[in-house]
Amino acid sequence: MTTFTKLLPPEAAPAKPILDRAHPLVLTSAQRMSWGDAFETDAGTVTVAVEEKRPLLVNDVFVDDQGHFWVVRPAVEKVLHVTGDFRTMQEAAAALINRGVEVAEAPEGFAVLPLPNIAKMLGMIGLEVTEVEEAFEPIRIERHAHGGCGCGCGGHHHHHDDEECGCGHKHHHDEPDENAKFVKCKTELTDVDCPNCAEKLKNAISEIDGIYNVSVNHIRERLIFVCESEKAEKLIDEIKKVAADALPEANVGEILSKEETE
Repeated sequence: MTTFTKLLPPEAAPAKPILDRAHPLVLTSAQRMSWGDAFETDAGTVTVAVEEKRPLLVNDVFVDDQGHFWVVRPAVEKVLHVTGDFRTMQEAAAALINRGVEVAEAPEGFAVLPLPNIAKMLGMIGLEVTEVEEAFEPIRIERHAHGGCGCGCGGHHHHHDDEECGCGHKHHHDEPDENAKFVKCKTELTDVDCPNCAEKLKNAISEIDGIYNVSVNHIRERLIFVCESEKAEKLIDEIKKVAADALPEANVGEILSKEETE
């Protein structure tokens, strides 16, 4: 009888050509989440002699007692396809992921497992939910060492009004000309994946001289700031430089719109 003796960490998985020749271990989401001392496969029962019994991910790899690789593949099961307004879907998917719900890509939308009340909740915000049977392969969310989002926050940020930025000195902003006209500028912002990183980026941009108000919405992928009208184009270049230093993965786009404000 075959026995699994090792579960490889994701970063130690063999190259794709080797995995393509590996034995498939086809499991449903429930089977990947909780597993025991044996698996039933097309080749028969395979026993497990692995101490670490963590939830399995699609493409995780076991090694058996003969040195053969077995790769975890998704089984066909009941899945919910979610479609509708793009922005609403984007916000819903981000909210679900933040709550630990697995989400998969699907044609014209995304897919989730049929968890209790999830179809009803998605329907209440105007999304269409259709039950299908297919393999469910969740988007893999990279976890960083020591928890948190990888921005160095350790999982949280604290920010208080009138607080120094932590660099050891206070920052001075020139007072605007009393006759200056102000605009609220809206730009696209991508690749900011968590509230902690959004707050870190907001704090950094707020220190730029000439910026009087900043709003960062990582779910809607928008950055909004207020400045003097004639300085807007110059400041967007400065914002991009500051963003690159504070959060290298963030991408700040060009100004999408300007709206006069007080």
